[in-house]
Amino acid sequence: MRIFKGTSYAIFIAIIMLSGCETPQYNIRRVAMVPGPYIPARSGRVMEPESYMLQLEANPLLALRPENVFVYSEIGDAGLQIAYSQLGGSFYLSSGENVEIGMQTRYAFNEWTEPTAWDVPDFPEDAANGVSLTGVGMRYKNKFEDEDFYFSAILEMNLAVIPEATYVKSNGYWEYQGCEREQWLFPALFFQLDYLAPQEYFDIYGFLGIEGSVTNEGFDLDSCITEEYTVEPIALYIMGAGLDIKLNPMYLAGGAYVNNSEHYPSSQPSLSFFARVGFEF
Repeated sequence: MRIFKGTSYAIFIAIIMLSGCETPQYNIRRVAMVPGPYIPARSGRVMEPESYMLQLEANPLLALRPENVFVYSEIGDAGLQIAYSQLGGSFYLSSGENVEIGMQTRYAFNEWTEPTAWDVPDFPEDAANGVSLTGVGMRYKNKFEDEDFYFSAILEMNLAVIPEATYVKSNGYWEYQGCEREQWLFPALFFQLDYLAPQEYFDIYGFLGIEGSVTNEGFDLDSCITEEYTVEPIALYIMGAGLDIKLNPMYLAGGAYVNNSEHYPSSQPSLSFFARVGFEF
């Protein structure tokens, strides 16, 4: 469902179109707020059969930008506010020996986002109330003949509402005109290899995967381009590692991962950290 605030902006666009767009006197920029890169809720240590787990997470706890994006944008760059920290929680059940199923949610306040370039404006407080991801997940796990190692395939499907704000430059100033929102479904597929210590006090694991996200192409559009919503899908590739420590029934987890930085005008990977605390019963 789309929600658009700013009827005056629509009237303004109509006037520009009728004028023929021969000599644009205004520029239009669109800025989208998007979730930060994340890893699945059920990455990490495997659950015991017929148990359930409550988990709190900072995922990412902190996402670092590539070093060379602290610059002004260039033609063709996206205009994004990206969450650098997200808080979340999940509830999962272990169904039998090999399957875990459940749900998860993540949220970032407006203040927890940062721009992809210096000239990307902030969202007004009344334009967006942060960005969230909510969905369901499943993990299939298989123990090797050497019982210290597990292989897992992890799938998540998350729903997000992505806002995109519109700004019009008039007399040298960028004026906020309105905001559109659309729902997006973000899939994530990860593979993980675990080493579970013989006494099961700690679990070391590595993972790699692909997840859906979005960018936008409306940051450098001029007034002759009339699209009202320019968000489009992209894929993020993620690789990382973590450590879980078991303190029955609680466990602590942390680690780091890199992604391919498709959000930024850079080919350098960006680094993120995560932290979790869980209770298994």
